[in-house]
Amino acid sequence: MSVKLGMCTSAKDLERIKKLAEIGYDYVEINFTGMTEMPEDEFEAFLKVLEETNFKCEAANCFIPGEIKLTGENVDYDKVREFVSKGMARAERAGIKSVVFGSGGARRVPEGFPMDKAYEQLVKFLKEYAGPIAARHGVAIAIEPLRSQETNIINKVSEGVELARKVGLPNVKGLGDIYHMATEYDSDDELAKFRGEIQHTHISHPLTRYAPKKDDGYDYSVFLKAVIESGCERCSVEGRLDNFPEDAVEALEVLKNAVKNI
Repeated sequence: MSVKLGMCTSAKDLERIKKLAEIGYDYVEINFTGMTEMPEDEFEAFLKVLEETNFKCEAANCFIPGEIKLTGENVDYDKVREFVSKGMARAERAGIKSVVFGSGGARRVPEGFPMDKAYEQLVKFLKEYAGPIAARHGVAIAIEPLRSQETNIINKVSEGVELARKVGLPNVKGLGDIYHMATEYDSDDELAKFRGEIQHTHISHPLTRYAPKKDDGYDYSVFLKAVIESGCERCSVEGRLDNFPEDAVEALEVLKNAVKNI
């Protein structure tokens, strides 16, 4: 039993990306919006580092920026199409396989706006825009349930999977983030029971959101076992680091040992 292990950082932090490759992570996960909006010369520099280190960038998070609204009365689908098209073209060039649709600000339902109508807007966004555009570039979308403090729609793994089912596209699936799951009282079993429907996962300490440490008192093998049983190929560390690269080294060691103990 195995799973690819990555870490989240910025496409602009070239030295950190080099170090993650050196440490031995399987891939890096970057910020999609940051990648999309960076000047072409900076994007080329990022690609060059990937090539020089023979390191993969298989995932990206922060899909849609908060100023591009996906729910409410004023959704600008031309703007949505333009942003997604530019970003997915770059994602293909970078080798990205999974794009995480968290984007709490973009999808947050305005006060007083009908929730059922907002839900259908998310279906439309994924089914008519994001999903097909991503597919043309060989990219899958992972719907990330977020804490209710961050958004008021799609807060549990089951809700993300149900939205993906409603969209009905093979490249749109669910996601499990251990921190959001713990806050919303989702059990790890929620991943395992949706086998084949989980595209991507995030890991950290479920209460503090720090990157995994040897002495933090949490058994990461439980979550990773559920990730593997779900059929998901990747799990990225998305957690706080006090001391890079020491914390990045320790996190990878902890997670590798956890996988061995499954």
